[in-house]
Amino acid sequence: MLLLAGSALAQRSPRLLRFTAQQQSLKFEYDALGRVVRDVYSSEDAEEGVEFRTNTYAYSMNKIVQRYSEGSLMDTDSRTSILKDGKIVKETVVMNDDESGLPKSTYTLNFTYNADNQLVKVETLAGSGKNINIHEVTWADGCPSSIKTYREGVLVGEMNFTYDTSVTNPYIIAITNPFLHVLDYEAILPYGQLLEDSYGEPVKYAMRSVKYTEHVSHSYDWDPRDDFELAYTKNAKGEVVSAVQTGPEENETISFEWENATGISVHNNNGTGTDSYYRADGVRRTSTGKGLNIIRSADGTVRKVLK
Repeated sequence: MLLLAGSALAQRSPRLLRFTAQQQSLKFEYDALGRVVRDVYSSEDAEEGVEFRTNTYAYSMNKIVQRYSEGSLMDTDSRTSILKDGKIVKETVVMNDDESGLPKSTYTLNFTYNADNQLVKVETLAGSGKNINIHEVTWADGCPSSIKTYREGVLVGEMNFTYDTSVTNPYIIAITNPFLHVLDYEAILPYGQLLEDSYGEPVKYAMRSVKYTEHVSHSYDWDPRDDFELAYTKNAKGEVVSAVQTGPEENETISFEWENATGISVHNNNGTGTDSYYRADGVRRTSTGKGLNIIRSADGTVRKVLK
C-alpha cells in the first residue's frame, strides 16, 4: 500500500464552519468523511440585497466534480478536476449560458509537479487551445514564495508571499492559500480540492502577506493596491479566532466559526474503537480494497491509502 502525501489533513477536528468579513461570509458543509460537499458564499449590499453563490462537490477515485451557481441552482457552471495518484493533473471549467444552458466557454488548467510533489507550474488555456497564462511557482520552507505569471512568453507580473509559521491549521491555510490567486475563475474557487490536499504537497503555513510586482501594466487582475497583510488572533488554546487584513485601500476583520464552538462533538468516533473503510466515492467497505481507500480512525482522523 502507498500512503498518499496528501493525507486529508483537513479532516481533523475542529472543522471550520464559517468565516465572515464585514458583510460577506462563506459557510462550509461536510460529508461523513469530513470532505467539503457544499460551500455557500453570501454578500449583503444595501442597494442590491443579499447575493448567494453556491458550490457543490462530488468525489470519486480519479475525479472531483464541482458545480457552481449564482442564485438559481438550475443554472450551473462546472469545474472538473482529474486526478492521478491522488493529485490533480488537469481541470476543465465550463461556463454555461444562463438562458440556453449550452456551453458558453471552456477554460482548461494543466498542472506540473516537481520531484517533491510540489505544484510548480499552472498552464491555463482557452477553449480553442490558445494559451492564456503560465504561472511558475517557486517554493521555500514548504510554501510557495513567489508565483510569476507569463503571457505569450512575457513576464507580466509576480506575486511574493510571506507566512505565519505559528499558524498550521489546514482550514486557515486553505482559505489563505496563494494558489487561489491562479486557480480562481469567475469566482469558482476550489476549496474542496484544496482541503483534500489534491494539488500535491500541502502548503505548510498560513499566509501572512502578499505583495504584487507589476511588469506589464493592465495585464493581470491584481495590482499593488490589492496587496495585504494578515495578523491572526488566537485564544488561550492557541486556536485562530480572527484575523485582521490590512492593505493600501481597505482594512477588515475576519472572524472564524469552528465546529466545537457550536456544541457539535469534536471527535465523531464510530463506537467500535476500530477503523472504518470507504471507497473514493464514499461507499463503505469492510476492509481496504484495490485502488484508493479512505480510512477513518476511531479518533475521527482520516487518511488516504492507495492499494
